Amino acid sequence: MTTGVLLFVAATLSRTVFLDIGLAREQGLTRAVFTVTGVQGDDMRFSRVSQDFDPGYMSVTFLGASREVPAWGVDTLTGTGGWPRTIMVAIPGIEPGSTVTWAFSAEEFGENAAKGFWWNWRGTPGPDSVRVSVRSSEEYDVHLQGFTQTEPGVFVSGPGETRAIWFGSPSDWRVMGDMVMGGALSVLSASEPVPPDLTEAVIQAGAAGASADLFLARARTLISDNIRVISPRGEAALRVRSLQAILDTRYATPLEMAMLFCAMARRAGHEALLAAARSDLPPFPYPIGWNRFLVRVDTPDGALWFEPSAPLSPAGYVESSDTLFVLVEGMDRVLTIDPNPGTGNLCREVWIIEPTTGTFALTIDSRGGFDRELRERLGGMPSRDALLALSDWFRVSGIHLYPTSCVTSDYFDLATPATLTVNGVLALSPSPVYERVPELLWRSPGERVVEVNGSPVQGKVLLRIE
Repeated sequence: MTTGVLLFVAATLSRTVFLDIGLAREQGLTRAVFTVTGVQGDDMRFSRVSQDFDPGYMSVTFLGASREVPAWGVDTLTGTGGWPRTIMVAIPGIEPGSTVTWAFSAEEFGENAAKGFWWNWRGTPGPDSVRVSVRSSEEYDVHLQGFTQTEPGVFVSGPGETRAIWFGSPSDWRVMGDMVMGGALSVLSASEPVPPDLTEAVIQAGAAGASADLFLARARTLISDNIRVISPRGEAALRVRSLQAILDTRYATPLEMAMLFCAMARRAGHEALLAAARSDLPPFPYPIGWNRFLVRVDTPDGALWFEPSAPLSPAGYVESSDTLFVLVEGMDRVLTIDPNPGTGNLCREVWIIEPTTGTFALTIDSRGGFDRELRERLGGMPSRDALLALSDWFRVSGIHLYPTSCVTSDYFDLATPATLTVNGVLALSPSPVYERVPELLWRSPGERVVEVNGSPVQGKVLLRIE
C-alpha cells in the first residue's frame, strides 16, 4: 500500500533587515533619505513600495532601487491613512528569498521645519538594524532608546522590541502649545464679529436656564449633530479656518471642533481653554504627534474636560485607556488625565427571564466607556438592523436568547445617558437546557453589575431553563 504524505510549508513573510536614515538640516528645511534593504517573502510585499506625504509641506522623490524599475513603475497616487498623496513604486522580478534595496528622499519645508529641527523614529520590532546619521549645524536635543551613538551624529540600533530616537530643537512646553494650537488660538482671540449661527447655537444650548454642566453637554450635542469630523494627517491637522467657514461647510478637523466648542463656551461666559492630548509623553518639548484636542472648562465645581470630536461619546467623557498627557494653552507644563476605568465607567444589565413563557427582557443602563460603546453599536440603525446587531452581540457573548424588539434612548443626545431595553424569546429545545447566566461581552473595562430575576450574579452561575 502506498501512503501519500502531504507537506505543508509555512509561507514566509517579507522582512526588512536594514534601514539607513540620513538627516540633513538646512535653513527652514529638513531633508531625510531613507534607504531600505529587505528580503522578499511569499507575500511579495516588496514588489510594490510606497511613501505617503502631504505636498503642502513635503516633497518626496524615489531615488532608485537595486533592481531596474521601469518608467511606468513610478507613480504618484491618492494617499492613504489621511495623507493626501503617496508615491508608489513597482519593482518587478523580485522572487521570494531575494534581497532588494530601495531609497526615498523626503523634504519637509512646513511651519514646524521653519521653527526648528524636529524628527523621530520609533519601531517595534522593525528592521533588524537601523542607522540614523545627522548632519546639522544647529543645536538639538537627542533621546535614545535601543540606540547607541557610534560616532558623533551617527546612531545605530540592533534588533529590539522597542526602539526610538528623537531629535528636537531646545524649547519649552509653552512654545510647543503655541506651535500646535497657534492657529486656533489666533482665531479665538480675534476681534472679528461672532457668527450669527454660533450665537444662535449658544442660545439654544442655554435654553431654560441650563446649568453649566447641562449647557456644555447640549453644546457638545449640537456640534456633534451638525458638524462632520475629518481627520487629516501631519501639519494639515493643525490648520484652521474661521468659525464662519466651519459653520458654512459643516465639517471640521478635531482641532477645529475643539476650537468651535471653546468659542461656544466662552460666548456663554465660561472659562474655557484649548488643549492638545496624546497617550505618550515625548522626552522633551516636541510639537509633532498631538492629534487629539480637548477643551477644559473651569466651573465652580471644578474643571470639566470635553473632547468635541469624539463621535457618539457621552458629553463629558474623555477616553483614556492609559494616562493621557495634556498640553493646555498658556501653560508651561504638561498635565495628566487619569486612565479609565474609574467610577465613571459603569454598566448595569438587568435580565428578566421567564422560562414558563419562553421570553426574556433586558435593560441596560450605562455610563462612560460602556455608554459610548452602546451608542457605537446601535446609533443611527433602523430597528431591523439594530436587532441583527443585537443578535450578533448575543451570539459572540455565548448567549442563546433571541431579541425580537428593542427600544433605545436618543443616542445622538450626548447630554443623556445611553439606555437600551430588549425583549425576546428563549432558544427552543426538546429537552431541558442549562444556560450560563447571560452576560454581554463588552470591549470597555469598568464596573459591571449583572442582575437576573432580581438577584445580582457573579461568575459563571448556571440558570436552568426548562
